[in-house]
Amino acid sequence: MALELDDRFRDMILKSPARGFIAGETVLSIDFFPRESHLYTFRDPTSFYNLYHPECRGLVRGHLEELSKKIVCVCASLGEYPTIRYFRPPNLLHEARVLSELLAKNVQTELDLYAQRHPDFPPPSNRPRGVLFVVDRSIDLFAPALHEFTYQAMAHDLLPIKDGEKVTYVVKVATAGGAEEEKDMVIGDEDQVWVSNRHKHMKDTIEKLMADFQKFLGDNKNFVDRFVRQRTVLVRVLI
Repeated sequence: MALELDDRFRDMILKSPARGFIAGETVLSIDFFPRESHLYTFRDPTSFYNLYHPECRGLVRGHLEELSKKIVCVCASLGEYPTIRYFRPPNLLHEARVLSELLAKNVQTELDLYAQRHPDFPPPSNRPRGVLFVVDRSIDLFAPALHEFTYQAMAHDLLPIKDGEKVTYVVKVATAGGAEEEKDMVIGDEDQVWVSNRHKHMKDTIEKLMADFQKFLGDNKNFVDRFVRQRTVLVRVLI
């Protein structure tokens, strides 16, 4: 849910027959979708148009308020009360130049309000206080036109990966009877090879994977030759 239950819904619940069965109320700050340990999304493909399309000026204020509440959900979930910095270059003339500033101020307002309503926020921590940088695409215009050469980017280019609730790809594996069957393999944070290599350049990734594979072969002298050949082909496909 969002940061707080809407007063209309709270009143509706308190006045309903279910009131006697409710022991308490807990706010869950989960209005976002984690993709990786350091990456999340709001799954709002219309956000770009709401903020930048000339015909959507009337939607900007409400959309920024919605975005700020979702960002505070992330901060609350992480237990972070960050210092906020925003990007506003003085040499830009387009109307959207103030969006980062407006969003940053909205986030600050929502964070302060959340802290007032929750005296235990932020929880005690030994970490230094985080910093939230609010920037827009104009800070780096070239990045969208560049193709990354990371392990993750190459995997998406070369394998038939399905990118949905789970990131999966289809691979052919040998059964106990010697036949081949297709199997959906999940790529996620449970796969330590994927996690440790996905953001590395392919050159570094290839060297690391091959070194790890050779070490595995050296540590497993009884590894059956047939399976060695199959795994070697699979590693070469992945890299």
